[in-house]
Formats: sequence, structure tokens, C-alpha cells
Amino acid sequence: MRFARRLVLCLVPLALLGAGGVPCNSLPQLAAFGSGSAGLHGVPLLAGNMLPDIAGSAFRFEVSGGFPNAPGVLVLSRQEAATWSPTYQTTLYTSPWTVLVPFRCDSTGSAVIAPTPTTHPIADLCGLDFVAHAVAFEFTPPGGGAWSQGLRVRFGALPPALR
Repeated sequence: MRFARRLVLCLVPLALLGAGGVPCNSLPQLAAFGSGSAGLHGVPLLAGNMLPDIAGSAFRFEVSGGFPNAPGVLVLSRQEAATWSPTYQTTLYTSPWTVLVPFRCDSTGSAVIAPTPTTHPIADLCGLDFVAHAVAFEFTPPGGGAWSQGLRVRFGALPPALR
């Protein structure tokens, strides 16, 4: 199943868990927060390339600083819940209600997790806030995973005056 469809199918039910929301003309936002845990190649960095606009932009998640060729998981959650993990010896930023998207780092320790571009806006994502966190698996850190910092994401659409 394509990433965009999985994202909609998984995040819309998560949106129902957290009431509220932002008007559909809210601007897309990305904000990194917190810190991660280091692996052999340092702390992985989770970033967004472009803005998460519902109009079908080329928004994607990018992970860098992971272990080369290592598998990983992008964790998406409707709510932020900073919790200390004794297994990984770091703070995890997603709530227990999560969506997991697997990825694999390339030979440089980077990965791109990209939804398929759409030809029309995905209205169900408009104004939806969620938290993303990524882990790249390897043997050196506690628990076998190096975690990125958290990333707050809001899907939005430009107000009509700016289109």
C-alpha cells in the first residue's frame, strides 16, 4: 500500500483519539524538539524536507546519521508524551498509540521516507498535528537502537489569499 494512503488510514483514526484541531487554513509546520540517543555514528537526525501541505507537495521525512544499511522505524503518534525508556536509556516522545513505518538506511546511514504525491488535497490531514520519532537499529547503543530527536508536524493548507 502506498505511503500516503497508509498515512491517511493510520493518522485519521489517531486524530479521533485526540480531540481538537486547527482550522483547515492553518499553515504547515515542522519543529524539531528534544534530543536523541547516540549510536556508533552519533545521534540520528529526523527532518522534514519541504512542508507537510495537504495539497500534494513532495513532503518527506529524512533520517541521517544512522548506521549504514541498518533497518529502522519511523514512529508517528497523534500526541506527544515524553517518557523515559529504561530499555533504550533515552526519552521517547511518542504516545503509546503509534503508527510504525519501516525504512532502511542506505550505505551512508541516511533514509528517505516519502509519501506518494497526490493530484488533489487530502482534506482528512488538514490541521492534523502529530509527533514523529525515528530509530535506526544497531548493536552499540542500549536496547539496540539509536533514536532521533522528536519532530512536531502539522499538515495544513495555505489560506486562499496566499494561493
